[in-house]
Amino acid sequence: MTSKAHPSTSSDADSLPDALAPASLRQSLRFLSSMPHAPRWATHASLAFAFGVTLVSLIGSAWLTGRLVDVFQGGSLPLLGTGEKAVIGAIIVLAVSYVADQLGRTLGRYVISLNLRQISVDLRQACLKATLAAPIPRIMELGTGNVMTRLTKDIDDFVNTMGNMAFRVALAVLMFPASLFALGAIDLRLLIPFVVLVALVWVPVKRNTALLPQAANVVASREGQMNNILLDSIRALPTIKSLGLHQWAHKRLQSSSWRAVRARLYTAPIFARLIGYAYVIYGGYLMSVIALAGFLTYRGIMTPGQATAAVMVVMRMEMPIFNAVLMLGRVQEAFTSLGRAVSLAKISEGAVTSTTADITQAPEVIVDHVTFGYQDGPPIMEDITLTFAAGTTTAIVGASGAGKSTLASIIAGINVPTSGTVRVGDVDTATVSDEWTARHVTLMSQEVHIFSGTLRDDLLLAKPGASDEQLLSALHAVGLSKTSVDFMRNFPEGLDTRVGTGAEDLPAAIEQQLSLARVLLVDPPVLIMDEATSEAGSDAAKMLESAAQEATKGRTSIVIAHRLDQAAGADRIIVMDQGAVIEDGTHQELLDVGGSYARLYSAWAHSGDARPESGGGE
Repeated sequence: MTSKAHPSTSSDADSLPDALAPASLRQSLRFLSSMPHAPRWATHASLAFAFGVTLVSLIGSAWLTGRLVDVFQGGSLPLLGTGEKAVIGAIIVLAVSYVADQLGRTLGRYVISLNLRQISVDLRQACLKATLAAPIPRIMELGTGNVMTRLTKDIDDFVNTMGNMAFRVALAVLMFPASLFALGAIDLRLLIPFVVLVALVWVPVKRNTALLPQAANVVASREGQMNNILLDSIRALPTIKSLGLHQWAHKRLQSSSWRAVRARLYTAPIFARLIGYAYVIYGGYLMSVIALAGFLTYRGIMTPGQATAAVMVVMRMEMPIFNAVLMLGRVQEAFTSLGRAVSLAKISEGAVTSTTADITQAPEVIVDHVTFGYQDGPPIMEDITLTFAAGTTTAIVGASGAGKSTLASIIAGINVPTSGTVRVGDVDTATVSDEWTARHVTLMSQEVHIFSGTLRDDLLLAKPGASDEQLLSALHAVGLSKTSVDFMRNFPEGLDTRVGTGAEDLPAAIEQQLSLARVLLVDPPVLIMDEATSEAGSDAAKMLESAAQEATKGRTSIVIAHRLDQAAGADRIIVMDQGAVIEDGTHQELLDVGGSYARLYSAWAHSGDARPESGGGE
């Protein structure tokens, strides 16, 4: 990448947060405490023992090393005596303290790592459960890449960072009071330089540490957006190749990548300043203690051994001080990543829950004064009122961009209207849960997903507990009987055939037949098909159309018709243009009116094209 390729996006854009702010540290810790594998008394006791052993070993060995100076000058040590006996005893104690230090560190790291791994599983499950339970528009607003980043990278970053650093950071934090206590026990005047130095850097350190959470969130947000674009580019690879959009796709990903890089670079000056403050504290305090201890020793107030012990204790503080500063940024980023994951795990809180009874018969669907627009943009659909009679099939036709698919997504609950209501039977879909809406309104589109596993697993997702006979019956209804050529060719092992990711790709028409079979198993009262049989130009055209007609029986059906032969067979036809309904009636009524539909149908009839297009997707 050269400088010429750098995007011109402003730095202000790089600092914008995403649609879901991370949870605060307090909220995150409270949420973790509710996890099944949250730390219990045994974990706390093990960590207290590990930290206690390590702290006593570190500070005790530093103090003992310094006090040996007094022994060399003929003095004595408590419990160890004088002379050679004291030196040998001190060496043994130092060796034991070293072993104890290593054992304490090993135990602490093991306990923390084990608990973090267990919590990560709980957190990932909570995030996935919340994502599936959250309102669909909320997830769509957040973005697939953002959700994936929070589910994977953010949780992994928290676990890996805290697994590597949690013990060292906690030890560094505990070393401060323990070391200061040891210095105070030698002489309280040794604490004065520390208090003065901390007072000098307190305000700038606090100001810089306050910048880290926002900076970390911006970094994670930019990386999530980059993942969004990467996933989008991979999914659209055939389209990109066919339209020759390689350069556009490359520049878009490059621009997103540079935004992520700039967001990461934004944190570098913050860390540089914090490291500078650490040098001020440690260097200033070490020099001050050396000078003060030397002066007190010269005046006879302190023994040489005590002075040396004080300097050794301060030198032992070097690693904790720099650990605290150097790891502070990483720990802040880890807690921000945790907050992002926790906010995702809580995204379904406040979602509408409902005890509304299920509808067992095909209901009337009413779209009442619905207006819709994306975010702060102008309305793309305004004051639409429609009633879809129970048990009928309605075709919606119109040019690309007319609003057909948008209307379908609003009825299905994927998009929430800016104003107005959608009622299924007597139920306002805004007052019930997404699960209720999903059970009663199924939206089928051209983009069919086959879940990884066996064919049986894929179909059972639509109707858990269904017998093999029921699954085969649904397949038979959509033209995939177990004796058919298509079934035997594509599913040689029957219901045990592997499908989805990692298995052999299925023809698009077969995938749509499987999707229709899932609809029959779900048996929703309302079915919306948006370009669901677009593969009708294939060899399986008649079978696919027959399967679609089978799926519409006994339910209220809405067909976003991209071919006029689909519309002609419907009970009712609605013509849309620029987000508005311009014609409404039966096939014959619209022909008699002589409007847009009649002109389109006449052009098709005279062209002799058996598969006319009424308008693509939006």
